[in-house]
Parts: sequence; structure tokens; C-alpha cells
Amino acid sequence: MGVCLAAFLLARPVNPAQTASTKTIIFEILGEEKGKIPAASTIEPLVVIENGHLSKPMEYDPNKQEESNAAYSRFEKEYFERGRKYPLLIGGAEKGFVTVVEPVGEGCVSLAATVASSVPLSNAQFALAATATKGLGIHADWRRPRDNYHP
Repeated sequence: MGVCLAAFLLARPVNPAQTASTKTIIFEILGEEKGKIPAASTIEPLVVIENGHLSKPMEYDPNKQEESNAAYSRFEKEYFERGRKYPLLIGGAEKGFVTVVEPVGEGCVSLAATVASSVPLSNAQFALAATATKGLGIHADWRRPRDNYHP
């Protein structure tokens, strides 16, 4: 589901001139949910855009535990520093921001952090965040408001 959301957001081609020599990470935002551990909203890396190309975020290699642990630690220090803010993207439009609260290990090998949002995340499964929005093709929210929807 998350990859489909990133594809929708990035429906326009990424302009390499705007993103050259920069790396943008698109994060998936998972909203608060009873029974989920942690119950708070979380942020997880979904896709990396570097020099106009999409790639997967780093993956933990159990055969190289020491190197993987070091890489995860560097990622947490760079992207999940307490108080770091990221633009919040809902329906392809910038709707506010999320602020990192603290990194969490949801499993033995997980890159995630809890976040606080500047707007309610009632449809959090459709929310993304990004390290930068330049070159992403952010646009007005094309979705119809729910109160105007009559099937």
C-alpha cells in the first residue's frame, strides 16, 4: 500500500535538475491505533529519491549485523533526531508537518520513530512525509471532502 502511495505522490516525473546531488526520503506515516505497538503515530522510510532515481530504503542484513546496526544508528541520528520536523503530505498536498518524538524499535530490525502531527491524522494510512518537497510535484488536494460525497 505504501509504495502505491509514493507512486501516486510521484506521478509526475522527478526533475533531476531539481534533485541533483540531493537525497530525499519519503516516509509513510502510520496513525495512532489502539493495540498497535507503539500506539502513537509512527514514521517509517518508504522510498529514497537520489539524483532523480527511486530506490528502497536500507535493509537490515543479518549476515552483517555490525555494519547494519551502525547504518541504522546513523540513520536514526540523522533523520529521527528529537524535534526534527518534516512536511506532512496528504492527498498529494502539503497539509502541515510531523515532529519526531523518539526512535522506536517495532521489531528487532526496524527503522521507525514516533511522531506528533500538526493536524489530525484521521486518514493516516494515506499520509506521507518527506525530507524535502522540492521536485516532488506537490499539488492541491484532489480528493473530495467526505461531507460532499454522495455515492
